Amino acid sequence: MVGVVPVVVLIAKIYGRAIRRLSRRVQDRLADATEIAEEALSGIRTVRAFAREDTEHARYAAAVERSTDSGWATSFSVTQSRSFFLPFTQVRHSWMLSG
Repeated sequence: MVGVVPVVVLIAKIYGRAIRRLSRRVQDRLADATEIAEEALSGIRTVRAFAREDTEHARYAAAVERSTDSGWATSFSVTQSRSFFLPFTQVRHSWMLSG
């Protein structure tokens, strides 16, 4: 049991870094979508004057789609890591309760 702990800790660090990187990407993509919406809303007169509503809507929809895709990737990674570590957690708890 003690020999498994360093391996589990190493795997947890690797997963943690990957999830942190994915989470940061989601936040960046959300910031991009927010920036597009803010630009369009602050320049709404210009957007309307040049009949660019559809273009701005498409830009925003694409940015939100990228954000959603990144969110799904992060969610999948978190779920994957939890399913990997759950047995170790259960063994640890039963070991502590029986000890």
